[in-house]
Amino acid sequence: MQRVRVQRTDTLRLLTTPELEDFLRRVGDATAKLINMENFRRRKQFFERKGIDCSWMSAWMRRKAEYFEIYKLLGSKNFHEACRLISEQWKSFVGLLKAAKEGRLEPWRKVRPPGYKKRDGQRIPIIIVRADGYRVDLERKLLYLKYWNVKIPFTGKPRWLIKQGAKQGRLIITYDPVKKRWYARLSVEVVLERRLDNGLKAGIDLGRERLIAFVTEPSEKGEGVALLYRGGPLKADYFYFERRIAEIDRMLSDPRSEEMDRSVLK
Repeated sequence: MQRVRVQRTDTLRLLTTPELEDFLRRVGDATAKLINMENFRRRKQFFERKGIDCSWMSAWMRRKAEYFEIYKLLGSKNFHEACRLISEQWKSFVGLLKAAKEGRLEPWRKVRPPGYKKRDGQRIPIIIVRADGYRVDLERKLLYLKYWNVKIPFTGKPRWLIKQGAKQGRLIITYDPVKKRWYARLSVEVVLERRLDNGLKAGIDLGRERLIAFVTEPSEKGEGVALLYRGGPLKADYFYFERRIAEIDRMLSDPRSEEMDRSVLK
């Protein structure tokens, strides 16, 4: 038996009141503003061919200057964690650029630098909390945000946080403008056990045109199994729904859509 540590995510739906809604929007808007300002600065630097800034310190150093009001509202730990997240996104962008240059990405995939937390010209609220900045009360179903001394009821049962030896990580609170709901996503590190034996082995290969190729070794009772799953239909669905969502967003942004029967958009 082999024990491995892996990262998993628990998602909880937050139950808000008008007061909690106001708090979440205020803090979430400040965090989104920080991300947008940092990404604007870094994108400008990238497009002017002045290099790619992947450091979290470059944002942290501005906490007492242009980001001072945001820094006060978020607190040191949470501001620090937001800077870390920004840095991780830009490091991921660098990795994708390298993969594209080496031909390891699908031809249809476009690599773009991290963008802005905006939709229809409005900032999309997001709250980032460091691992030691919150506590989950599973019995009372309360999410406690330490820096702000705020308790938020939630619904849903964590799957990974309840496991023995689980270690909570970063918390990200987001708002779904379609469902008009708030969600808390908890990063959790857990230990999983993997059985090691001398049984049959299976191999999986991920590709472009053939999305998944799966094959098993022959057994004593017969031949092995080989399965192929084409990626074409999945990509076709992805592009269709991407276009459809864009069309609906354009229709909803039109003032005349107030008089439209929303059922036609389904």
